Amino acid sequence: MKIKKKVLVTVAVMGLTTMNLSATIEAKEPTNKDKSPKIQNVEVDHRNYDKNGSTAKKEVLESSTSTMNYIKSLEGKGWDFDGYYGWQCFDLVNYYWNYLYGHGLHGDYAKDIPTANDFSGEATVYKNTPSFVAKPGDIVVFNEDFGSGAGHTAIVMNGNADGNLMKFQSLDQNWYGGGADKSEVAQRITHDYETEMWFIRPNR
Repeated sequence: MKIKKKVLVTVAVMGLTTMNLSATIEAKEPTNKDKSPKIQNVEVDHRNYDKNGSTAKKEVLESSTSTMNYIKSLEGKGWDFDGYYGWQCFDLVNYYWNYLYGHGLHGDYAKDIPTANDFSGEATVYKNTPSFVAKPGDIVVFNEDFGSGAGHTAIVMNGNADGNLMKFQSLDQNWYGGGADKSEVAQRITHDYETEMWFIRPNR
């Protein structure tokens, strides 16, 4: 009788163990089947997203860096694009525009730049508003209240120079009137945002 009890107990224990193992396997299999494809798909999508995102970001950064490096290379030197009247503000901007598109800009004076040129396919012209913020690489054009009626133009370096969106910094030539005798090189100047002011943003 004792032997039979042991056998029955052993069989019962083995049966319970087998049931537990089966239950464990049955519980795990659906979980693995559910998770594996999802994890794999997420990883594949994530890799593609990172790759595409980083490539696009890199291209934008390379273009922006190249342009800004060129603008910085103009600093500390005098520029005379047309060979007349020394180092004028318009000359500096024309060197920059020629770098971007292979030609200078039209206009008898700096103030004429927004209206004397067809910027189709090359740039967008913005009139300053309370919410507008200039970007590095924009061309700024001042009206006839500056430059003894001729206006003024420069290349934006920082659209938020004071941290309060009230001032911007640009690379200027002849801001202080020393361009005609070639005594004033291109330099960084901080300006207030004026009501009658235009910004030209290149497409590239």
